[in-house]
Amino acid sequence: MQKMVNYFNNLNIEVQSTIDENTDLYLSDFYSGELTCAQLIWKNPPTVLNWQQFGDLVVSIKKEKL
Repeated sequence: MQKMVNYFNNLNIEVQSTIDENTDLYLSDFYSGELTCAQLIWKNPPTVLNWQQFGDLVVSIKKEKL
């Protein structure tokens, strides 16, 4: 998945292996009730629609930070 995320390099995405106060989006196959950042949960290999949702969410987060 990280390789596919790298295709969005024009959005300046940083992939982290651990969650911290700078994490804006949590992408996983399970939900965490302890996190305050946005979460995108994929139970199966991502579809084209899933990647579109990912891109839309990243753009939305970027706009909120401006």
